[in-house]
Amino acid sequence: MRLVKGHGIYEKGKYKCSINRKPTREYNLWSNMLGRVYSASYHIKKPTYKNVSVCERWIYFQNFAEDINNMYGFNLKDDKGNNYQLDKDFLNIENKIYSKENCVFIPSELNNFITQLQVNKGKFPTGVTYNKRYKKYQAILYGEGKREFEFFDSVEECRTAYIKSRNNYARKLAHRYSGKVDQRVIGLLETYNEEDYTGNRQEIALKG
Repeated sequence: MRLVKGHGIYEKGKYKCSINRKPTREYNLWSNMLGRVYSASYHIKKPTYKNVSVCERWIYFQNFAEDINNMYGFNLKDDKGNNYQLDKDFLNIENKIYSKENCVFIPSELNNFITQLQVNKGKFPTGVTYNKRYKKYQAILYGEGKREFEFFDSVEECRTAYIKSRNNYARKLAHRYSGKVDQRVIGLLETYNEEDYTGNRQEIALKG
């Protein structure tokens, strides 16, 4: 038995930590997960991980490796040839536990989509900035994954445009990845509503 990252338990079994001295995909995923959860230095860079934990079953490498090998997407790659990523909070942005029930394998494009929920939590609502040069509110819009910008006279108009673009983009992602990811991911994208995650337009209008 060997302790990894101060918490993980590696025991010899069906799944190996390396083959020909090269770490296996299972071991890399497990070790990186443990590092994100239990590394104090990582928490300085990513403070949201301070309250994250690993379920008891996944503390053991053999259990973790067995489970992820049976999860949809483990062996899939995106259009650029990159492995799908293990994500803990796509299905539930509030989730703080790495486990088979909570995690899914998704391509980086989907991971980046949900990561945007953590962006721009300053004076203005998510998706809205103020452009001093033009003295206008600037909406961050999404089109085919590329960020575009449009100017508005009010925070509410800006926010409304951002919400519409995010919701439309989610539907496009659902169509693009249908049959290529866990069906729960598709269901979430098909019903995605930005307001459920980053605020109601009416509430923002009252504050503005």
